[in-house]
Amino acid sequence: MNVIETQAYLKKAIKKAYGASVRIWGFDVERNERTSAQFSGVVVSEKGVVLTAAHTISPGRTYKIFFPDGREAIAKALGRIDLEAAPGTPDAGMLQILDKGAFPFVEMGFSASLKEKEACISISYPERINLLLPTLRYGKVAEVKNEYGFIRSTCKMEPGDSGGALFDQLGRLIGIHSAIDVSEEMNFEIPIDVYRKYWTALQEQINYVKYPSQEDSFNQGAMESSPKIGNLDLPIEKFATKLIKKKHDAYLLTSKLEGVDSEAIGTVINYVKNEKVKEQFVLSKNSIVGDLPCLWADGVKISLEVVKRDVQTDLTLLKTSKKLKGGIDIISSQVNEVQLGAIVIATLPDGKYKKGMIGNELIALEKTSSIPYFGASVLFKSKPATTTVVKTGSPAANAGVQTGDFITGINGVAIRQASEVAPELAKYWAGQEITVNWLRGEQTFSKSIKLMNKPFMASKHPVDRFIGGSSERRDGFKQVFTHDAVLLPSQCGAPIFGIDGQFLGINIARFSRAVSLGIPCSVILDFLKEIPSQR
Repeated sequence: MNVIETQAYLKKAIKKAYGASVRIWGFDVERNERTSAQFSGVVVSEKGVVLTAAHTISPGRTYKIFFPDGREAIAKALGRIDLEAAPGTPDAGMLQILDKGAFPFVEMGFSASLKEKEACISISYPERINLLLPTLRYGKVAEVKNEYGFIRSTCKMEPGDSGGALFDQLGRLIGIHSAIDVSEEMNFEIPIDVYRKYWTALQEQINYVKYPSQEDSFNQGAMESSPKIGNLDLPIEKFATKLIKKKHDAYLLTSKLEGVDSEAIGTVINYVKNEKVKEQFVLSKNSIVGDLPCLWADGVKISLEVVKRDVQTDLTLLKTSKKLKGGIDIISSQVNEVQLGAIVIATLPDGKYKKGMIGNELIALEKTSSIPYFGASVLFKSKPATTTVVKTGSPAANAGVQTGDFITGINGVAIRQASEVAPELAKYWAGQEITVNWLRGEQTFSKSIKLMNKPFMASKHPVDRFIGGSSERRDGFKQVFTHDAVLLPSQCGAPIFGIDGQFLGINIARFSRAVSLGIPCSVILDFLKEIPSQR
């Protein structure tokens, strides 16, 4: 099997499984209000039986179900199995949709028939990126059954994915997402055979703290006769190895960022403008490329000149006087399409690469974590906007803002009440300077203040302890796509290719444990079109 056939298998599996992979949250039907955090599930019957994780539901309570096609339904939680003697196991739960209708559903596989290293696909709803459509991730079965009875897969999970579906290479349901550990390789799934075994018991609205006495038998013959295909990961690995051998596009960049050494990756591009003039540039992630940027080629340090920086896209364009070997040829008129479920390869310096799957097509990400840090809170509904807490060492504190001061203006915009402060600050980015006016008694102040990134808050939860962590700048993009390649923040700027060798974009952020972001070629082309000729 070649890599093109592998891609076709995966897309066929995704097509079978996608429509029944649902987003869920607790919902009070009488008050018409949400009552819980978001989690995931999968519909396994036309009449609306939904499988999820036990730790997400309580028997008898109601939940709202959201399908990828926009349909909504109300469901009631049925049974859950969470052992008193071993909390968190086996973590199996079931719901029943109360609305009438023929619902999209998936085929259930057999977890006992799995083999290590088989390819698998996750389709669920990670909460941090908070999208209406599910996010895909690609991996393999690392353990068929660990010491706690779970499948361990390399399909990365995070909060919101709990209860979501793990599918095999043919799009059959083989597990339900349950828990994670620190390493991205540690993702634990409830085997689908647990649901088969306790199917009848789970249809009762009971919280089982011991395994139910009632067990169901299921067709072992069907398990043994299920179709087998080869390891889909092998052709991908072979393709990636060939790609990295012939590609010389990714180079290590170093610079000084706020006086501290910073690393990034630069993608060398040969830009053909108007199909006549070809110019060579280095493209990277703006927020991690500082002053005195240099490129390392064959152990030689080459100084770079900054041609352009764009805060919105987080792209920077650099120029070197020395011609570099390789580079990606980009024509100003070309269009490279990003497709859901496509396998991608991110090439890195020194002959390395990362592989992944496109989890969502082009999306916009609002600025949330990237809202710059000012460091002064204002009293809710206060008029004028009255500061209540000023954090020590923050930009506000360093400028002399004190508790009880009235914020009266930001960069020439009058501030009359508390609700106007946050939206005005959100217009700017960390590193930018703004003029803030404030009043203390009868004394007025006006100072230029340099905004910062939000201080990092250490967390003991495994979701925040993966190597390298998330990029500081990871949202506020008008157009990006998600994928699940395991990248360090310092590896942003690396090129992304499809299995046909087509350039799809560059890595722009490690968003979270489960999600990385790419800036598509279309955005890069718009960025390049505004560059005057360097000749």
